[in-house]
Amino acid sequence: MFGIPLTLHYLFHYVMKIGFGSGIQTKIGVFVWYSAHLALSLSPSMKLLGNIIWLVFGGIEIALEYVIGSLAMMITIIGIPFGLQSLKLGMLALWPFGSRVVKKPTSGCLNTLMNIIWFFVGGVWIWLTHLFFGVLLYITILGIPFGKQHFKMAHLALTPFGRVPHRQ
Repeated sequence: MFGIPLTLHYLFHYVMKIGFGSGIQTKIGVFVWYSAHLALSLSPSMKLLGNIIWLVFGGIEIALEYVIGSLAMMITIIGIPFGLQSLKLGMLALWPFGSRVVKKPTSGCLNTLMNIIWFFVGGVWIWLTHLFFGVLLYITILGIPFGKQHFKMAHLALTPFGRVPHRQ
């Protein structure tokens, strides 16, 4: 209820900042991007809609890939911590809008060692995949919120030990 007037207020001030000399297509593009960005960052119903669209257009597949990879890693005792981190990525991939990645205050040298192993074993490939899709989605205005979610997952995919997804 309070999100829409606040969004329109910020949107009006932002559009006024870009000036009148930059062309109507640029202003419309900025208007659409900024309104989508603010709506997804303020409204719980827009986060729900973003998550549903995410699930329909690839979120379920990404989450299933992480879960299958996690089960494969958990076959050995040594792979269990890496499988748990892959499950963490799968949970974030299932419902990314409305969650953020926070660093645990108790992360120590063991987490650093595990992140180094994770980086060389497969984390860099997962990171590059999310980076590629994030850049690809940022090309279109409507894909920007979804590209932002890929960048969030890329951050977690690079160093998952010592970080947890947190619902807002």
